[in-house]
Amino acid sequence: MEIVFNSRTVPCFREAYRQTKLIQEHLECVVPDVKDDIGKIAWAEAQISLKSKDIGPESVVVGAAAEISVFYLTEGRESAACVNCTKALEIEFEYGGAAEELEAQISLLSQGVQARAVNPRKFALDLTVRAELYCYAREETIVSVSAENGGAGGLQLLCRQDEALLLSQICEKSFVVSEQLPLSVEGAEHIVSSHASLVSSACQMIGGKALIKGGAELSVAFETGESAAPVFAEQCVPFSVLIDSGEEEAELDSLLLQPTALYVNLSDAINGRGMLELELHATAQASFVRRAQIEWIADAYSTRCPVRSKQSALAVCRGSERRELACECAESVSLDTDGAVLLAQHAELLSFAVREDSAAASVAVSLLLRNADGSLDSVQKLLSAECALPAEDYTLESARIASLSVRAAADGLEISLGLCFVCLRSEKEELNCLTAVELEEDMACDPGSVPSLCAVRRQGRSLWELAKTYSSSTEAIVRLNEKYPMNTDFLLIPRL
Repeated sequence: MEIVFNSRTVPCFREAYRQTKLIQEHLECVVPDVKDDIGKIAWAEAQISLKSKDIGPESVVVGAAAEISVFYLTEGRESAACVNCTKALEIEFEYGGAAEELEAQISLLSQGVQARAVNPRKFALDLTVRAELYCYAREETIVSVSAENGGAGGLQLLCRQDEALLLSQICEKSFVVSEQLPLSVEGAEHIVSSHASLVSSACQMIGGKALIKGGAELSVAFETGESAAPVFAEQCVPFSVLIDSGEEEAELDSLLLQPTALYVNLSDAINGRGMLELELHATAQASFVRRAQIEWIADAYSTRCPVRSKQSALAVCRGSERRELACECAESVSLDTDGAVLLAQHAELLSFAVREDSAAASVAVSLLLRNADGSLDSVQKLLSAECALPAEDYTLESARIASLSVRAAADGLEISLGLCFVCLRSEKEELNCLTAVELEEDMACDPGSVPSLCAVRRQGRSLWELAKTYSSSTEAIVRLNEKYPMNTDFLLIPRL
């Protein structure tokens, strides 16, 4: 006799596909006629913007744009200049043709631009972009399993329940950070480069809506009539964005903030003071979870005959913990000349990964200097930092540069770098869930083969294990031993 269980399911998502790619692109950039010849490259940096996402039956194609700024010293080392170029990117992630309805989220990050002079009028650039794709599939997950005729044929069922986190919503919200900022650079004539990144600092859940607060970290380089090198200004512009999960009791699980376009312009205010107009377009990609009680049948047996069961794996997430780890490192830079003045500094994250039980990252730091004789120079330094992970079951999600400071030292400069690693731990478990059982009634047990009553030393075994071994039930064992307590490790077990 086959007994089919009743299952109740709810709609949710599961992570179906995740992949990280390092994309390397080569391009060349010509110096405009109005600019001087190349003497020495100071550094290059890139702003990566997400432009499109096309989810197909066998792949996800991501469109992006890299806006690259190359700062260089002119041939006589008397001044510095900047050249900008743009590279369109198309990144394809193949996942083998899943016949599922997928939601995709993408994170794009520049991991270094190597620039070299081909000749005095041309650069060759090698750009590395870290692209991470997260795909989620819709599914129905079991939250309750029951059997109407569970007592038929002496059938005993081990029913369990627990709380689990269900990935309930995948959301995306476009937003704009728009602000007019007082110009802090005197005599700024025009903008030569602009870059921005988004950092979230806090999240507040309000009735199923996530209020994300953070800052747009803006870096702008200006040309002035008085300075031989671009003048740099940095500012953090606060922003907030509200993402509706559509569920009252939802909790934010993950968040990706990705710029899609950046516009920075100079303007004149009414009072004549210069202003900086910022318009940063971005997308917030979020996933939400909700807590649910799940009930399942973990085991079954019959007191009368053998049982064959059908099983399925039930993946359960009991919780997750995201932690930020701060890490600092310092490096000294020796200078060939005394009296050098720091004009600008730039840091770029080149790589991050887990090495044994630590999170590690490498950062390229570039410095623009004015020597005592008035000539310009640039220095590059590669810094590495490591931070121990809290435990082995933590995974490294991301890393970012939190701070950079350069100060004068006895024989040069001292660079202090602060990094922030984000790591995640998920408490996941795969449960054995019975979906049906079949009673083999033609192989019924001989009741005389099992004693009608026996006393058994428990030895740490559960009531379920003892009842299954001696063809009894947990309820019958409890009733009998409450009536005739033995006050030892022994239990009386009746045969049913």
